[in-house]
Amino acid sequence: MTDHEIEVERLTLEAEVWRSEAEALVALAGPAPTARCLDACCGPLGALEVLAAAAPNGEVVGLDADASLVDDARGAAEARGLGNVSVVLDDLLEYHPDELFDVVYMRFAPVTVGRPAREMMDAVRRLCRPGGSVLLQEPFGAFHYAGAPSGGLEKLLALATVAYRAEGVDLHAGKRLAARVSQAGITEVVERRARLALPPGHPYLRLPVMLAEGLREAILDLGTVTGDDLDALVEIAEHQAAAPRLRATTFELVGVAGRVPVMARFAADRLELTHPAVPA
Repeated sequence: MTDHEIEVERLTLEAEVWRSEAEALVALAGPAPTARCLDACCGPLGALEVLAAAAPNGEVVGLDADASLVDDARGAAEARGLGNVSVVLDDLLEYHPDELFDVVYMRFAPVTVGRPAREMMDAVRRLCRPGGSVLLQEPFGAFHYAGAPSGGLEKLLALATVAYRAEGVDLHAGKRLAARVSQAGITEVVERRARLALPPGHPYLRLPVMLAEGLREAILDLGTVTGDDLDALVEIAEHQAAAPRLRATTFELVGVAGRVPVMARFAADRLELTHPAVPA
């Protein structure tokens, strides 16, 4: 498969694997059936179907900066009959819709470290109307395999974690998620944590392989393994993932729900009225 096909396979699988947790997090927000919802960085599916079901008489917008993923998401929405879903090609930091959203959801943000992470958090808050809900999910920890040898899978996951970190993506971002949300001025923060038990044969057991295939060049750039060594490690990990007794517990998915305060926007508007800008 191409790199794009590998990425779509992984992201679509994760959307299905974590669907119940997305549903639980959206339920905490309790959107009205007519709510206007945004799935920021939706990828090929994200939580579009979950949000569409939660707001059947509302509007769901998927947003992604990757044109190929936008096409995939549009195809998925059509195939699943999601008539209240549209997908927009735009950068989250540059996106300025005509109307704010009642719910803004984002899972596994592609940039979760440093200044870009703060800018993304500010953008999520900006796109949510006062009194609306912000819903975020990030991973924390690692897979725990049992029942059969898993050294190859664990080594691939470690390499992927380091390669992601070098690109500004933190696979342990869930550890600080609630604090970051609060620092962004979002209130009424509630945290939800979950792990999943994967039985033998579950396709998500292959996550380290999918990550390594998608991050191949980034892993080789680390200089810790050669191309031949990485290929051999992937082959070993594939055999291990297919072992009839291998099972696993996933990383912890940390979900955070909060609200954009109404008074903060009111205070800002009042300050602008009482202290208008002085012309240059």
